[in-house]
Amino acid sequence: MSYNLFIIFLYILINQCKSLLFFLFFIFLIFFLLASAFLRLENMTVTHGEHVQFRCQFPRNFSPKENIIQWKKLRINDDDLILSINGKVPNTLEKSYQTELTNQFSLLELFHVNRQDSTTYICQTFETQTILCQYNLVVLSK
Repeated sequence: MSYNLFIIFLYILINQCKSLLFFLFFIFLIFFLLASAFLRLENMTVTHGEHVQFRCQFPRNFSPKENIIQWKKLRINDDDLILSINGKVPNTLEKSYQTELTNQFSLLELFHVNRQDSTTYICQTFETQTILCQYNLVVLSK
């Protein structure tokens, strides 16, 4: 239903627009607002040895029961490291990471961070690779 209304709205807008440039700007603005409404992007700076928490709030119509949620640590010279899948951390990473998954959010906790933890962390759906939240972490020396 809402898709049909959107198509009708676009049709009316195209017919009413005198300027193609205005129309393209308007479409860009709508796309930007929709994209920013779903993606949380945050920069964080902490000191060596601290604990860090990243909380990813899910959109209103999103159901983690219908999606596989994963947290990833991006690595420049290697494959990305999957830290958790559906709230479960691999045994080999349990000393450094912990996650929590509810119907409203997913939480990633990092223990005793160091300089090697300075990178980007992403909460995303596994199937579509849709990024829900992205955190850029910088760890400073003491």
